[in-house]
Amino acid sequence: MSNGSSGKSPQNASQNLLLPAELPGRCFISHSYQDGAVVESLIKMLQDHVEPVIFPRQEPDPQRAVSNEIIVKILDCPGLIYLKGGASEKSFWVSFERDYALRSKRVVYAYDPKRRRLTRDTSSPLPLDIAVVSHRSDRERVERLLSWMANERHFVIDRRHLRSTFGGFTGDIMLIMEELLMYGGVILWMMGRGSQAIADSFYSEDFLDYVREYSALDYEFDEDTDPYGNVHSVFARIDPEWEPPRVDAELAEFVPASYNALDLYEGLSDTTSFNWNRVDDLIIRLYAQVLVASKSVDD
Repeated sequence: MSNGSSGKSPQNASQNLLLPAELPGRCFISHSYQDGAVVESLIKMLQDHVEPVIFPRQEPDPQRAVSNEIIVKILDCPGLIYLKGGASEKSFWVSFERDYALRSKRVVYAYDPKRRRLTRDTSSPLPLDIAVVSHRSDRERVERLLSWMANERHFVIDRRHLRSTFGGFTGDIMLIMEELLMYGGVILWMMGRGSQAIADSFYSEDFLDYVREYSALDYEFDEDTDPYGNVHSVFARIDPEWEPPRVDAELAEFVPASYNALDLYEGLSDTTSFNWNRVDDLIIRLYAQVLVASKSVDD
């Protein structure tokens, strides 16, 4: 490693930062742009020992995913350092970068600016298992995006929810909805005219009454608990004519904030393509829900 072969002391005495011997000589610095002062301080501490790689702020471009360029930078570095505390600790972009580095077998460290200490992060990557609900008429468009998410962003996607039909619900659709409610997890709703009916029904008192009375699944909840406590939903608009789901007033307090669906065609006249800025936002929203779901399991 570059630190060991350079002949330089692993400790920068003037800045009082102990650099671990296994810290690579080139590291991607994962941070929120709001923590610029902390990043500058860290770079000064690392000078002469580690080459920091900072991804510059980019102007939005609907034709490309900024995350692609970030990943190239991460893979070009044998190490990654992410900031703890401040805006960086709340940034899901930092969570994404950290997770991608761990998944890519990079050496990852957390930097605590208060203690001025680097700590090795040997945790496992996040479990990126998600369920997807969409209408079968949108299969081709949806599949292009899901394949990219699986191949390029490592999501493990349960595609069995693509069997919905217009109009009434068949028994297997009701069972799918019951399983979503019971087992929870992260659910991506690809919202078009067909799938809207399922989302409307899922977040309805009629459906909850059906589950209470007729469900064969061993799932119990009472009037005072959140029946959707295990469910972490993200909504993406794939149809220009789609409207937000109609939610029963009695369930308003349980409706996820992410009901404000991302428009994957925002600013585009061609609805056969995607606005890749919005796709990036979708990936980050999914990461946010995966983190929430993971913490719920840990607790």
